[in-house]
Amino acid sequence: MDAISQVPHAQVAIIEGNPEMEIMESETGMWLPFTMRVDQAPFDDVRVRQAFRLIVDRQQMVDQALAGYGQIGNDMYARMDPSYPEDFEQRDQDIDEARRLLAEAGHEDGLEVELVTGDINAGVVAAAEVFQEQAREAGVTVNLRRVNASDYWNPEEGFPYAFGQDFWSARNYITQTAQGSVVGAPYNETMWGEDQEWVELVGQARQTPDEDERNELIRGAQRIEYEEGGYIVWGFVNLLDAHSTRLNGLAPSVSGHPLGSYAFHEMWMEQ
Repeated sequence: MDAISQVPHAQVAIIEGNPEMEIMESETGMWLPFTMRVDQAPFDDVRVRQAFRLIVDRQQMVDQALAGYGQIGNDMYARMDPSYPEDFEQRDQDIDEARRLLAEAGHEDGLEVELVTGDINAGVVAAAEVFQEQAREAGVTVNLRRVNASDYWNPEEGFPYAFGQDFWSARNYITQTAQGSVVGAPYNETMWGEDQEWVELVGQARQTPDEDERNELIRGAQRIEYEEGGYIVWGFVNLLDAHSTRLNGLAPSVSGHPLGSYAFHEMWMEQ
């Protein structure tokens, strides 16, 4: 055995105990969001979306769902994009404020929701189970419905779900919006894209060649999504690959694709 892609967390200690093997950890822009449809109750109320974001203890989510192999998120994707808003206030768990927002939205006696999950990527189901526990503190009952991975994106199963999950590799912001956020995007799982100010900012950014001007426009769009969007971006995944000490040329990949984005043309073996 010369290389293993996407090593399960439970196998890391075993591999590290073998002197002929090494773990390569890549800090990536891959993300495993919770998805809230902004056009369906109860998530058509921005106060509910904001409350759900405040329910999440992000470090606990990384520690339990990813066994610590990840970085906390701040409800914004495209972490590797030069426009990524590092200066946005880090959103932390605030159960009291979550309860206040839910009460203001008419759920002072509690709220019950279904969260659709499945083995679509390592850490997804574990994240759902962690969220289920965290939500109890805010008076929210989360019922998990587990769907086969092969059926998860099937419209007959209900996709896009009112409350679900997904996984994405690293993309720049504008590229990601084309895949998952604009009206008509193939995976618009939050049914976002109707906010006219956001649409105009993204459209202007697409047509702006100057990087600084484009990033300023993107950050305006990001601020709107940060405050009102349908994603809970709780963390970014560190990718774990393993290889024998005889295999050389591997380098970490920020994209979230295993084995240095499958860079076999750069690998070589010691004889």
